[in-house]
Amino acid sequence: MKKVLYLLFAFSILLAGCAKASDPFQDEHRMKVVHTYTTVGNPLDMDSHGNMLFIADDFGGYHIYNTNTGASIKSANYFTYAGVPSPLQVKLIRYNHFTKCMILLNRINSSNWQMEFFSLNNPTNPAWLDMSSGDTVDLQSIVIKPSADTSLYDFAIYRSNKPNNKIKYSEIKLSNRPVQRDVKEIITAYPPEKIDVDDQYIYTAYGQLGITIYNITTKAEVASFDTPGYATDVKHKDGYIYVADRQAGFRVYKLDSSMNAECVYDYSTTSGYAENIKIKGNYAALSWNSRGVFLFDISNPEKIKLVDTLPSSEVGYVNNVLFSDSENNVLYVASRDKGVLKIEY
Repeated sequence: MKKVLYLLFAFSILLAGCAKASDPFQDEHRMKVVHTYTTVGNPLDMDSHGNMLFIADDFGGYHIYNTNTGASIKSANYFTYAGVPSPLQVKLIRYNHFTKCMILLNRINSSNWQMEFFSLNNPTNPAWLDMSSGDTVDLQSIVIKPSADTSLYDFAIYRSNKPNNKIKYSEIKLSNRPVQRDVKEIITAYPPEKIDVDDQYIYTAYGQLGITIYNITTKAEVASFDTPGYATDVKHKDGYIYVADRQAGFRVYKLDSSMNAECVYDYSTTSGYAENIKIKGNYAALSWNSRGVFLFDISNPEKIKLVDTLPSSEVGYVNNVLFSDSENNVLYVASRDKGVLKIEY
């Protein structure tokens, strides 16, 4: 009898922790590569709007592709200002379709990184507008949001600056010079990785320290919790926090009304690192570098299902992932070895 009670007690402890992934993916081979967009560098980041796909190709500059036809709209590894060519080594890329503005994080050299602002009134010939070089070295995130004062500014951006331990908030007015005005900042205790932002909070991946949440208005820390790995990316949706936790894989936490976090799901592998996460509707996609790409059904955050994986033998070493903003069941994968892949699922 004692042995039976001991086994029941041990089993109850296991159930109290994170829910573990035990089932194989639910729809085998659901993800299929349907097109490849050529890159010449190392594609690190992507954005999309309508039929345009934007690619940050590191030393290959940037590319804009038509996703309907697969044709190149524009590729460039330099831009010209006042008749002088300036090189582009693009690490991050964002597009604000309301203002037709493209933002590039351009690494000039090890100590000089700039955000470059381009007008895309004519996508075949982007026009350089201005640059910003304050607290821009090794940015991990550029998050575009509506301005707090739309009568004065076109939009706003949040950026996480790893070397200087800062999260910055800036207002953007494209007709001004400079276009960017830094408004406020949060001095962080540890170098921030990627961030997610909603109307109230900034969710910050803090590497080996896990996740920290800040109040947007007061800049005060409202919650913080450790993760077992190294948190590189974070997304928030409907009271749940989704974390790419490198060697510890994919982890999901539930926030209660007091901002306490409880782990409700985790999925890990014996090799590779979960480094980037994107969410759209009922799905979460993760880039797992040397293990490929993983797709999860998160329609029930406490009963998450692994839908499918594509291994590195098919997709190469995966740097990043992106859901199409306009096409259903379409995922883009930035691969160091194979360019950018369009995947249907």
